[in-house]
Amino acid sequence: MNAERAASGILDLISANKISEAQIALEKALFKYSQNKSVQVAEACLLLHNNQVFIAKQKAETLSTQDITDPVAINALKCTLQRCCAWKALAAMYERTQVSQNDRNALESLALTYVRVRDYAKVQEIATQLYRRFNDSKYQVWLVQACLGQVPRGSKDHLALKLATKLLEVAILTEKGVIVPTTVQTYVDVLIEQERYDDAVAFLCSKNGSRIGVLETRLEVLTRILQAQGQLAKANAVAKFLWKRRPENWAPFEVYVNTLSDASAAEVAGEPLVLEHPQPCQVVTIDCSTKDNILSDALQLARELQAKKADQDDHRLHRGPFLAELSLLERLDAAALQTAVLVYAQKFYRNPSCFLDLSTFLTSQSSVAIHTWAMNEEAAIDDGDEASRVRNHYRRILGLRCLVASWGITTVSQPATEEMQALMQTCVSAYNDAKPLSTSLAWSEEGLCDGYISVALNIALRGYLSHNKDLQWIVNALNMLGHVDRRMNNPSWLIFSVCFAQMLGLVDTAALHQLAFRSVQHDTMTHIGYWPLVRGLALEELTIWENTAMEHYSRLERDCSQLRTNVFTYISWPAMKDVCEFEKNQENSLSRWLIIPHECASKLRECQTQKSIIELLTLKGPELWYASQKFYAEKVNLLTDSTDWLVVKSVVLANIHSTEAQQLTETLVGMPTFEWRLARGLQLLESLLVLHDIVKLERYRHELDTASKSRKSNKKATQDTSNIQSSLPQLYCPSLLNLRKGKEQWNSRFSDCLPSVNTILEGLLSYILSNGAIAVPYGNAFEDYLQSLVSVDASSESFEAFLYPEAYILASMVRTGDRSKMPIKEWAMALHRVLEAAQSRYERGVWPTVTVVPDDLVGSLSQEKLKRVKRYLNDLILDVAASSRRK
Repeated sequence: MNAERAASGILDLISANKISEAQIALEKALFKYSQNKSVQVAEACLLLHNNQVFIAKQKAETLSTQDITDPVAINALKCTLQRCCAWKALAAMYERTQVSQNDRNALESLALTYVRVRDYAKVQEIATQLYRRFNDSKYQVWLVQACLGQVPRGSKDHLALKLATKLLEVAILTEKGVIVPTTVQTYVDVLIEQERYDDAVAFLCSKNGSRIGVLETRLEVLTRILQAQGQLAKANAVAKFLWKRRPENWAPFEVYVNTLSDASAAEVAGEPLVLEHPQPCQVVTIDCSTKDNILSDALQLARELQAKKADQDDHRLHRGPFLAELSLLERLDAAALQTAVLVYAQKFYRNPSCFLDLSTFLTSQSSVAIHTWAMNEEAAIDDGDEASRVRNHYRRILGLRCLVASWGITTVSQPATEEMQALMQTCVSAYNDAKPLSTSLAWSEEGLCDGYISVALNIALRGYLSHNKDLQWIVNALNMLGHVDRRMNNPSWLIFSVCFAQMLGLVDTAALHQLAFRSVQHDTMTHIGYWPLVRGLALEELTIWENTAMEHYSRLERDCSQLRTNVFTYISWPAMKDVCEFEKNQENSLSRWLIIPHECASKLRECQTQKSIIELLTLKGPELWYASQKFYAEKVNLLTDSTDWLVVKSVVLANIHSTEAQQLTETLVGMPTFEWRLARGLQLLESLLVLHDIVKLERYRHELDTASKSRKSNKKATQDTSNIQSSLPQLYCPSLLNLRKGKEQWNSRFSDCLPSVNTILEGLLSYILSNGAIAVPYGNAFEDYLQSLVSVDASSESFEAFLYPEAYILASMVRTGDRSKMPIKEWAMALHRVLEAAQSRYERGVWPTVTVVPDDLVGSLSQEKLKRVKRYLNDLILDVAASSRRK
């Protein structure tokens, strides 16, 4: 009872957020009742509260298999398992408690727990019990969802699929059932999955089919089914009907055109399609004989819709029919397309998306025609009121965008260098002239004529790429952004600023703060969020990014499991598949696994003492090992690159679907390749595992020394020493070497560790595999590699790649390694010499080599980086110097 009271008191302190007091109470309780399960539950709760999720989860899962009788401890353990997303352990714990068949809430909780585990067979079993006991139609819906969850992807005749279909027909889609849009949509989807297209069409045309949602949704699903069935004439007629109702909607236009190209003019359309409705006035009849057969018919319809919408609203033109005309002319008449493109530009030049709309259809001739029209129109119109001047600028900006987009990316296809630079200056002058037009806008809005600067930035990007990557183009463009108004309000400028700074080895932290990436963007936007910080050595900001990314990934399992239960509860089979697909993509994202060693390295930089290094690696060791198992034990081919390129592509002046746009985007971003990131991440991961084992062996040696010194005729101390000797520390390198056996693709493609660690790796592995018995010899390879980083021919870029994270790993190694078995002093002195040599180079201005003007944006960013690097070097030099004097 004393142990249970102690555990209850600790849990109360944790609930009251009195963590320091809880820690002290736990230490006392563990000393007295180390084997008590309630106290161990309290320990798991405290570990979780201290963000040691991985260790807390392992401990809680182990405790869930134990026989715990204290109700307070049981509830605390359940809460811990929930917060750690240990759903299998939680479900097994529920099962062992033998939930009463009359306890409705407990049975529902158990069912939803199995949903989180994705054990849908158990969900089906429990849902059947719930329906038989409480006769609630909600549980029939759960049964359908549980059956569908067991259907393998792509299966057409699975028993669970047929059972779900039968349940929907005889129980749910009836008067006493649950006829709502989600159940109706699910029924249609299961019919489509089984290729029962006739039944799906008949159901959609029935009165119950109207419950799928608004008419547009009903028609969209119907066109999709008819097209899949091969009923192209009917699909074309329905898509035509829908497109005429919503000309702005692109989806029915695509179906309409695709069925045009496949349908035969001789195909029999059949009887009209009648879409019934409970209210007779809302019954819809579609005459299938209205189908079209050739592209010219579609072109005529597009022009009719243009005229119809123009008659309905003289003040607002709808882009849909005009874009449809461009798409059709692209297939029909290239000459007419050039004229239509110019007409589109003249009508929609004020629309912010006008260039993106046109970029797919632009040719060099049409681009020049738009530019000529824009310039001539500007000269012909007298500068009158402010609105006219704004329209003139919009026309001119569109013309410049089209002109630059037509240049290509080689010197052969571009104007002379002087012309490109002159046009950049023209854009800057036009922007400055247009500045007064934006003075009345709110402080947070973009300027009306910011497009001029965006054009100039694109000119600089093309000039850089075509002129052998001459960085002066980038320097001039980045400095240009230092003299604009509302820089922080324009996302395109912010992206250009971050990317251009990265090309120069700098980082614009202010722009990154303004972009303010959130949640999943820490997985998809690393190319303009994480890697610029690495290149610019903004290590404090890098730590913030990695902490936020780890929070996202740590919440991912919990959030997705919660989302899965919500979707399950409100029945939406397509949404369930979308959640599973998202979760799978995130689970296999390369960034999701690389963040584990990256975050550990950033926290290593913050460690001030030997003790803090040991505590960090003891805490992070299980996570590092977990990541290594993902890379080696599982199929690494499953890893994917989840980078979202679309946002950056949209700021580049080119056809967004073209290889030219992809090449410009990759040049702008400059992110390392997937293979490089994977290889470098593995090097970092294994280097940290080596450091972990060195630290654990040093801690073990220290514990042995401490115990032997206090032994002195003390029987208990003698027993403690023997206990320490019998319990060797958990080392990961031996297991890692076993994992790597047979994985020849790794050994042939990647180094084991980071380059500097590789020079001493053989001796370190011998030391680790012998549990610290074999001494590590000193070799010249280590110092030779370090000296190569500061040789006459060495660049600042190669040294900065070493500075973080390699230098911090080496500094941690000389601060914590076993002095009696490792040449700590020699390593520390070699590292100290290299750091001092690099510091001297930075102070003398030898590094970096980019010529800048101090007052411009590039100059200020360079000074900020120089201050950071000097501070890092000073801190490292002090730490390494102290390590060389260790006794």
